[in-house]
This record gives sequence, structure tokens and C-alpha cells, in this order.
Amino acid sequence: MKPVVAVVAVCGLGLGGLWLAWPGPHPAAPVRAAATVAAPPPVAAMADSAVVREYRERERFGDDVHDFFARARSLDPVARQRQADTLREELRQREADRSISAGESMNLQIALVRVTVDDPQEQADALNALGEQFRAQADQANQAWLQQLAADAQFQRYKQDERRIVEAVMAMPVIPGGMSRDAYLREQLQQAREAAYRR
Repeated sequence: MKPVVAVVAVCGLGLGGLWLAWPGPHPAAPVRAAATVAAPPPVAAMADSAVVREYRERERFGDDVHDFFARARSLDPVARQRQADTLREELRQREADRSISAGESMNLQIALVRVTVDDPQEQADALNALGEQFRAQADQANQAWLQQLAADAQFQRYKQDERRIVEAVMAMPVIPGGMSRDAYLREQLQQAREAAYRR
């Protein structure tokens, strides 16, 4: 698998949502009353908001990743390993706070192994260990998800409805409205999901 640095570069929160609504003066008010209209937040305050700080951190991390891979082969092995370890540590933190997905993290960690481990056998061993680690994490997350669903009364109601609906639709000799059996089944299951979570 070739490293795809762009995958992790910057997930882009976007600043399009940071817009200002300017209230106009009341039609009956004299023109000089416009001076009393509340001013928008200063640009400096907006620049210090949590959303903007997080956006800048993502950009900075993306730049660090890009710069590292652009210069990796020109670094001595010790400096290259040190910088790769720094990126790995930040990557673990970003994975923990969910600001980067497990898939993006895995792609970047594979790329870090490929660029820091020169020996083919050591590289293969490191990649195998990395794959095992991510499989174990995926299994753990899946088990946690299944436990959460088992405790979700609405989901359990839906699963009961799902079994009943599938049996009923599969037994129908004619599907209403001239729909295909699959389309009708999808429609019925969607309605059951919506109903289960409205209760």
C-alpha cells in the first residue's frame, strides 16, 4: 500500500460557517440611532475562537506531515526517526480525540514505517505488527458498539420489527404498487426504523 499523505493532510473544518449577521436599524428610528446597533465581534476575537484554533492546528499538523515526507530521505536516520516518533505521538492524540479517523491514522503510520525502516524484513515485520494492532482496535470498537446496541431498547424493538417485516414481505405473492420486492422491503424497513426511534 503506497502512503497517501494527502489523506491526512488537513480534514478541513472550513471557515464558511463563521459569517456575521449584521442587524439593520429599525425603520422608525432616526438615522443617528444606527450608531447604537451592537458591533460585530472583533476579528481578533473570532481568530481566537476554538473552531479557528482547531482549524489552524489541523493545518499545522498537515504541514508538518507534508514537510516531513518531503525531507525524510535527506535527514540522517536518527533525526528522521525522532521526527517520525513526534508525528506518531500527535497522531495517537488526534486519534484519541477523534480529530482523525482510524483509517487515516493507519495510512499515515504505514507511510511512516516505509520511510523510517530500511531493512525489508524489519519493514515487513513492522507493517504486520501495525496491521495486527489496528485489527485488535477494530475488534474492540466493534464489541463496544455491539454492547451499546444490545442495551439500546429502541434498536432492539427495531430488530424485532425487522424480522417480522422480512418474513411478511418475503411471503407476499404480489408486492403492492408494482414495486420490486427489494424496493418494497427497503421502504418498509426504513419506516420501521423511523417508528422505532420515535417511540
